[in-house]
Amino acid sequence: QQNRDKPVCFFDCSEKFIWKLGERTRERKEGSSMAEALHTWLGERREELERELFGVVLPFWTEYSIDSEQGGFFTCLDATGQVYDEKKYVWLQGRQCWMFARIANSYTEEEITALSAKHRPSFRNSLQKGDSLATRIDITRPSLINAAKRGVDFLFEHAIREEDGHVYFCLSRDGKPVLHQRKPFSALFLVMALKEVGVAISDSSYVQKAMQLFLRAKGWIDTPGSLGKPALEGAPPLEALAEPMILLNVAEELLSESASLELSAEHNEMLREIQRQSVRAILKHVIRDPISKRVVHVPELVKEDGTPYYEGTEGRVLNYGHVIEAGWFLLSYCRSEQTRQSGSANDGDHGQTPLPPIPEIEATALEVLDWAFEEGWDEENGGGILYFGDAKSMPVTSLEWSLKLFWPINEAMVASMHALLTVLHKGRGSIADSETEMEAEKQKERFSKTFNFALQHMSDEKHGEWYGYLNRECKVHLNFKGAAYKGCFHVPRSLLFCRELVDRALSVLEEGRKNSGGKEVKE
Repeated sequence: QQNRDKPVCFFDCSEKFIWKLGERTRERKEGSSMAEALHTWLGERREELERELFGVVLPFWTEYSIDSEQGGFFTCLDATGQVYDEKKYVWLQGRQCWMFARIANSYTEEEITALSAKHRPSFRNSLQKGDSLATRIDITRPSLINAAKRGVDFLFEHAIREEDGHVYFCLSRDGKPVLHQRKPFSALFLVMALKEVGVAISDSSYVQKAMQLFLRAKGWIDTPGSLGKPALEGAPPLEALAEPMILLNVAEELLSESASLELSAEHNEMLREIQRQSVRAILKHVIRDPISKRVVHVPELVKEDGTPYYEGTEGRVLNYGHVIEAGWFLLSYCRSEQTRQSGSANDGDHGQTPLPPIPEIEATALEVLDWAFEEGWDEENGGGILYFGDAKSMPVTSLEWSLKLFWPINEAMVASMHALLTVLHKGRGSIADSETEMEAEKQKERFSKTFNFALQHMSDEKHGEWYGYLNRECKVHLNFKGAAYKGCFHVPRSLLFCRELVDRALSVLEEGRKNSGGKEVKE
């Protein structure tokens, strides 16, 4: 039992699911069905997710991070919301702009106002007037959009280097360049911010700017050394998982219905081709046993031909959070592509190596998620996902390898909900066969396991937001809420996306009920 006011959802108590050594015992209320129980469980999770988003996480950032004087956001915040460093990290600025606009685009004004009032946090005004550099804003749709627009305008004015279009990694409070990281990620999160803000304010020029910057960043990725970091002759030619992942995700953002309407047919097809290239590149990282064909590793770096590079430590690095994130990116891609092309992922490949059929990509994504959860979850030390592993069980040289970070847990929450939705889609909303039932239960348990871990060890109802860094024993290791690599993104995104996936799962269940003559879920 957890000493919290929030309900615990590790198991569905109305059904008393017990899992032990692969065997399952289940006690059901007489007359209830698996679909009914799942319907109830999803409804309860929806309430919890919105309570955490609007009562714990989002208010922290609207309370303590808005820089109304200079523009943009403060992201270096201690446990209580106090600013301890005024520098502005561009990728976190872009992420927060996107996050505020995405929430505004996901709810009506009335819904945001009602949810904010319903889940009003207890930590409001905990800092004395004058102690904070930030300006508090109310959680309303107009205020979120205004903060996001001011933030993205600040970035567009200050973060892009005039002579070559490169995007800085860090700025001073008033927008002067501090650090250029020679990586494309700051630019790609600015792309997401421009697109989402453009949709929020109905200004197509922002979406056009996003597309232009996206193609520029794609060119940097395709041209080694273009960001000032040349490949040296002694370094093995390895391909990273991170780059095709973010290209796949950002292209999906630009292809969303609201944004793609503002782009030309040529740009839309260009984005879909970039997605196909990215899916191919991600699948190269899935290493299978040559005999059993099961997934044995998903390393962060592989050789250009997709074979592993185990000779060096960098080639053996396993980043479980990245693998889980890649898994749900693939599931999301498959679902979107099914909608766009009625189930064919191969349309428009233009002579390049065709992708596997969508069902095969989905199956691979589910296998990858199973592998990452089994390998990365630290059951013997209280749960949580380890940061890094080594493919050959050799020494892991990253000093932080055993830490349990916020974002792999966030990705695991989203991934398990995506996997559950995939299972329900396969069964067309029906859970009539035992295989579908067992797979749905596995994803339910996985979500509950990760979400409850976060509620118990990371969520801070007293001061807001989540702690981001735990040690191996699940104790808070770094006592802050925001820094150069943690801002207003992974935590609220996971809560929002899981809430949206819950709604989609409920819709699929309802469709299954209608198709079965109303027997699946009792109204």
